[in-house]
Amino acid sequence: MPAPVTRALDAIATACGWISRVLLAAMTAMVLAQVCTRYFFGFSFKWSEEVARYLMVWMVMLSASVALRDNAHIRVDFFTQMMSPGLMHALTLLTRTAILGYLGVLIAQGWQTARFMEVTRFASIDVSMFWAYLALPVGGSLMMVFETLNLLRDAVALFRRT
Repeated sequence: MPAPVTRALDAIATACGWISRVLLAAMTAMVLAQVCTRYFFGFSFKWSEEVARYLMVWMVMLSASVALRDNAHIRVDFFTQMMSPGLMHALTLLTRTAILGYLGVLIAQGWQTARFMEVTRFASIDVSMFWAYLALPVGGSLMMVFETLNLLRDAVALFRRT
């Protein structure tokens, strides 16, 4: 992989990680404020729960893309550890291809859903639901880029072995 491309993708992954951290901090502050104002002052912000929910969706999608890039998702490898290295690599390529197919569906359907929800507003604030649902195609696209690179790296490794 050319160094500029690697640096750009590393920068994107780093940005996704930092954005996820900021979203987590914002969600935590909103929920804490919601709980404190409700129990100590007898009122609550009507928007905080809804906004925190959609911030969590964005956080999950961005974090999942970084986890996919780093191969950090949980996997059951009991049977693959019993396979020959060549078969295990071939199965990895097949799995990565299936993941790319799923991500293609996620991106297409996520975009369609985001566009459909464009006219719907949040119940508590006057913002289009498009922005909440946009997390699906954006996160799916990031995951597709990272998984494509994982697939290419694994394919090169497999063919170098043979």
